[in-house]
Amino acid sequence: MNRTPEYLMRKGDEVSATDRFGLTLFVALVLHAMVILGVSFNFEKPTKQPSPDRTLEIMVVRNPAAPEKPEQADFLA
Repeated sequence: MNRTPEYLMRKGDEVSATDRFGLTLFVALVLHAMVILGVSFNFEKPTKQPSPDRTLEIMVVRNPAAPEKPEQADFLA
């Protein structure tokens, strides 16, 4: 005896939850594919910046002396 699954033996134009889910999934996949394949980026080569007219020289100085502790502190850090 041939046993056909129940979901294949629908009568008339009934739309089941499986049909709606399949259509929704297909539409979502198509829209995602359109967005992924439709978005593109153009990378431009950076132009060389001219050197600045004025520069700032920085000198690092070490202070070996420990800071003095106040005798009467108002609060602790």
